[in-house]
Amino acid sequence: MNLKTYLIPAVAGIACVLVIAASQRAGVAGIPLLLLAPLPIYVAALGWGTQGAILACVVASVTAFVAVSPGLAALVAFAFAVPAAFIGHQANLAQQTDDGQIEWFPLSQLLFNLALALSIGIVLVGLVAGYNIETLTPPFTDAFREMFKVNPPPVPLSDEELTQLVQRTLNLMPFIATSVWVIVHVVNLHLSAKICRASGRLPRPKDDIGESAAMPSIGLAIMLAALVGAVMLSGAAQMIAGVFAGAFITAFALVGLASIHVRARNSAAGFVFLMLTYALILFFYFPLFLYAIGGVIRTLNPNTNTPPNAGNNLS
Repeated sequence: MNLKTYLIPAVAGIACVLVIAASQRAGVAGIPLLLLAPLPIYVAALGWGTQGAILACVVASVTAFVAVSPGLAALVAFAFAVPAAFIGHQANLAQQTDDGQIEWFPLSQLLFNLALALSIGIVLVGLVAGYNIETLTPPFTDAFREMFKVNPPPVPLSDEELTQLVQRTLNLMPFIATSVWVIVHVVNLHLSAKICRASGRLPRPKDDIGESAAMPSIGLAIMLAALVGAVMLSGAAQMIAGVFAGAFITAFALVGLASIHVRARNSAAGFVFLMLTYALILFFYFPLFLYAIGGVIRTLNPNTNTPPNAGNNLS
């Protein structure tokens, strides 16, 4: 790497921090910025290789630590930079088979590794931030009271009912946050692959994601164990189980959605059906569990996966 190619990943790391900082200042209006924060790291990793991934990751983490706070540095490192650099690095891994063909790192393993990396990352962020339901209940209760003053519920809640609602929300937050974050990273990986391929910097060929999306069987075991833990455990163990459950249920749901994309190709109303599918997930969330079941079925029945070149897809 020459000076120019060192400079671009470094700028990508700084850009990641600037986007996060700008989103925090903008409040609710800054959410779209926050969702795109992993993009520069993915671009550096896919377009500039392993060295670019490491440099962008280190620069992002150090910049956040020096310019803002150690807390933001932990968030940037564990939830944004390290997972993006890790997956971006693996996406460009390939080996030559005995017959001379190039075999790229499998897409199924990429999705599994992303779910695992984000699960660990979110748990670490929670530990650094001191995520604790008992500590967070009073401020969240006050916030809910203010919200209900503006938008009163149909039936007024007693103090006890409000506290229970807040605690249920805090119990679900690790699950939902990790679930959303898996989708955010997958979208950013997809966008960065398009950007790098358009600029001629992505060596990995374009394949059919819908046909080759999958999850390894070990992912199913982790998801089931996490679900049992989220139901049976309590305290910090329950929250950690919820994080893993959110990540792996979402990963399986993405596999199920890939099957829907394949079927929609052969239908005249396929585009409309896909838009309705994503609208239902966006507004109600629960359909995501149904598509996770589809992903599990696809994992248990490999015959439903018939990719032309399995595992080569990024976009």
